[in-house]
Amino acid sequence: MNLRQWIIRFRKLDHFHINPDLFPQETKTVIPIADIKRFQALPLGTKAGAYLNIGLVDPYRLDARDALTLLARQTGKRVHFYEISEADYSTILKSIYQS
Repeated sequence: MNLRQWIIRFRKLDHFHINPDLFPQETKTVIPIADIKRFQALPLGTKAGAYLNIGLVDPYRLDARDALTLLARQTGKRVHFYEISEADYSTILKSIYQS
């Protein structure tokens, strides 16, 4: 494990519970569906207009964090990552993305 992985692993990440009825439609298409499935990631909305909140089933995957950070920067936003449960991810994938 490299230094970056150690730092990320020991930072406290907030857990985010997702209610399908309150899923933010404005950010639904920010992450392509292929990346949503590959990284088990969901766009959770924006914060103060400057941050894109992204939920990850495994928030310690560096490849996912790097790719999603780059994607968000292309939209002019910074990223804040949250941990989400696999159950919440699956529910949203089925109910919002019909996948």
